[in-house]
Amino acid sequence: MPERTPRQTAWIELSELWLDTEHEPSTLEAIARRLQDLPFSVDEIDEIHWREVAPVLRTNLWPPNPAGVWTGFDPDWLIEQCQAQAARRHRWTSRARSGWLRRCGNWQYAVVRAHLVSRRYGDSEAGLEDEG
Repeated sequence: MPERTPRQTAWIELSELWLDTEHEPSTLEAIARRLQDLPFSVDEIDEIHWREVAPVLRTNLWPPNPAGVWTGFDPDWLIEQCQAQAARRHRWTSRARSGWLRRCGNWQYAVVRAHLVSRRYGDSEAGLEDEG
C-alpha cells in the first residue's frame, strides 16, 4: 500500500466524523491529535473538512438514509471521491454548497475543531477556559 499524503490522511481522519455513530469524547480528542500532527493550520483543516470531505459524505448522516455507514469508509473510495471534490472545489457551486453545509453543521467536527484550536493556541482561544 502506498504511503498516504498528509491531505489524504486528513480526509480519512475527518471522514470518521461523518460515520453514522456518536463518538466518545476520547475518540474525538484522538482525531484532533492526529489532525494536529499534519502540516495544516486550523483554517486549512476547516477548508479540507467543509469543501472536500463534507460534500462527499454529507448524505451518510441525512435522512432518508436508513442505515448510513458506521464502520468506516473504504479509504481508496474516499480518497478518489475527495480528490475529485478537491479538483472542483473552486467552482462557485462548490463554495455555495460548502457554506450551506457549514450552516447545517456537524457537532462532532465542532468538538474536534475546539480541541485543535486548544492545542494550537491554548484553552482561552478555544473558548474552553474553566469558568469555575
